[in-house]
Amino acid sequence: MSDNLRSKPWRKSEYLGDKTTSFEQKEVIRQRLKDNIINYKPLHELMPLHHTFPRVNILLFGAIGSGKSSVFNTISSVFKGKIFDIAPVGRSTSSISTKLTKFQVMYGGIAEQLRLTIWDTRGIDETHLMTSQTMKILLEGKLPDRYPLDPSSEVHLDSPGINTAPTLCDVVHCVSIIVDASTIDDMDDDIYQNIREMQTVMISSDVPYVIMLTNIDKICELTKADTTNAYKSVRIRDAVAKVAKKFGVVQTAVFFMKCYEEETFLDVNVDITALLALSGILHNCETYLHNFYETVIELSSAQSSVEEDNKTLKAEIAKLKGKINVYTNQYNEKSIERTKLKKAMEEKVGYGEKMLKIMEYGKMKIQASFIETEIVALRVKRDRLKMECTDLLNSPDL
Repeated sequence: MSDNLRSKPWRKSEYLGDKTTSFEQKEVIRQRLKDNIINYKPLHELMPLHHTFPRVNILLFGAIGSGKSSVFNTISSVFKGKIFDIAPVGRSTSSISTKLTKFQVMYGGIAEQLRLTIWDTRGIDETHLMTSQTMKILLEGKLPDRYPLDPSSEVHLDSPGINTAPTLCDVVHCVSIIVDASTIDDMDDDIYQNIREMQTVMISSDVPYVIMLTNIDKICELTKADTTNAYKSVRIRDAVAKVAKKFGVVQTAVFFMKCYEEETFLDVNVDITALLALSGILHNCETYLHNFYETVIELSSAQSSVEEDNKTLKAEIAKLKGKINVYTNQYNEKSIERTKLKKAMEEKVGYGEKMLKIMEYGKMKIQASFIETEIVALRVKRDRLKMECTDLLNSPDL
């Protein structure tokens, strides 16, 4: 198989053209892609004014070692601006993920979240294949975060935490089937047949799915050197065609990326490829939501009201925190003043035989008493504001 690069991309992208892109241009492309996803709002162009659907849910599904958790960690790293491993990752024959984990993708400050949730599940193997019942319950959004999940075991709907009445906000909006690009031909037949069976469940549930090829750097040296070369790589093109045929999907439903594993710093080329893949998945989420447009409008209206209340609460919290800082600073200043005064009073004691010094000492003692009273008052105000702030932070709507 040829390891050459085509002169023009075999897959068109509005961000990567025919000509060689400089590092500075790639930095701009990465930021544009990040900004698009940071500002992403599901079905935004079709939404009435002030309506916002909360977020989309993306389920990662695949064999042990295919790179499911690494996919999330890579996406998370891109938006955190540094290598950031949250989901446990391993290359053993047993799955590192042992439960369903619903990861929020953070950016900027810790309170900033993308409008998407990535669900990581235990990988399947020859002895732990996914059952149709478990997949159906997963897609319906009935399982809570951190639910211990063995794909081959039956899920009991009377278990604690099961959501018996999920809404459109709770369901899976797109499944990303993770496939290791370096082992397409060596995939175990039981695992392959199980994935195909789960595709049938996804289709019957009207949930779109895509194929995500990982480890593309292991099948193409030129892509290993620069991950964006994948768009011109003959080997990556052929791998996409092969996996599309193997799983019965169109090639445009196959995305690819390199995951961060050994790196300690971000690579703009890895980031761009990951962001393009995530953008493609979000497009498929939009397709799902479009089929339930009226329900989306109803839920987004209620969500918008909650978000406005949250903004008000957060503004109150910020105001209270500002007051706490003011009172804390005043408290600290008075404490310093008190310490200085006590030291001065101790020095005056040595001159107690002189009436003048005794009077000065008395005045200092009265002044110290006033300062002590002010300190107590400031401490009370500060503690009361901290309690109010804690109550707001514990509000169930936040």
